[in-house]
Amino acid sequence: MHPASRSGAWSALLARMGLAILLALMLVPAVAHADDLAEPPPSSPGANAVGSCLLANQVWLLVVDVDDEILANQCVGTPASGEEALARGGIQIRFSGGRLICSMSGHPEQCPATFTGSYWNYNFGAAGTSYAFSQEGASSRRPVPGGIEAWCYNAPEEKTCTPPLLRILSKGQQIMVPGADASDYIDPPVTANEPVAVPATTPWALIGTGAVIVVAVLVLLWWRRRSGPSTGQVGGR
Repeated sequence: MHPASRSGAWSALLARMGLAILLALMLVPAVAHADDLAEPPPSSPGANAVGSCLLANQVWLLVVDVDDEILANQCVGTPASGEEALARGGIQIRFSGGRLICSMSGHPEQCPATFTGSYWNYNFGAAGTSYAFSQEGASSRRPVPGGIEAWCYNAPEEKTCTPPLLRILSKGQQIMVPGADASDYIDPPVTANEPVAVPATTPWALIGTGAVIVVAVLVLLWWRRRSGPSTGQVGGR
């Protein structure tokens, strides 16, 4: 084979290898497998499901959309993060920039292209206490055993929202939040959503490494072309 032809063949091969590496890195699965719900939801005669869950030092999840539709209302065991609590409660989550949750189980159907004033408000609480707005994101906050993870989606004109209080029984007695009236509580049906996967962080580091490899290959190809033998042939076979 002529040296120039051999060089061209190697150049094409290297280029294909570089592109293959980059594509492989970009196609790294963007979803991490959800852990199985190891802790079975507790039950206790004479107590409601919320009270049983909290007394067992497990976490209760409540997710309410802008139309007051209950997307999740169930015990989720002892999740390691707010995101895992949502996944264990069967909530499909989607992210905007910075891993901010912008959609839960199709609410809204598409993540807004620009901020509209509505967003998923992340709160936490416990039996007998009011909700507090979380200063941590769902990816970094670790739910407190025996606590409640509560989400609501506010309308644009509301600026923010607070999830409704859940009716909680303990040993047959309702646990009240100081200052709250009986009409402030809701007792919706318990959901039984199957756990789903938590979307993984996009592997930008790997993608960047792949891009560097491709650039290095292209630079090598350019250098080989510049320094390779002339295509003109003098003597020889």
